[in-house]
Amino acid sequence: MSQRPIIECKPNGPYLVRNLDELRDSRGMRIDIKPVVALCRCGGSASKHKPLCDGTHWGIGFKDENEVVRR
Repeated sequence: MSQRPIIECKPNGPYLVRNLDELRDSRGMRIDIKPVVALCRCGGSASKHKPLCDGTHWGIGFKDENEVVRR
């Protein structure tokens, strides 16, 4: 029996997902995964590997609306 997936939202970055058994794209094609998968959250049009994060959020200045300002 597999463990339930764990999803962590990284501030101003991707969703980190652990314990996935499989991942499929919008056409139903299986995507190779590793023990921890980073999923795109910025939705940037320059992102070339959706649903996987490719770091586009850095280049476009993606900011999390719910980011807590730390002082």
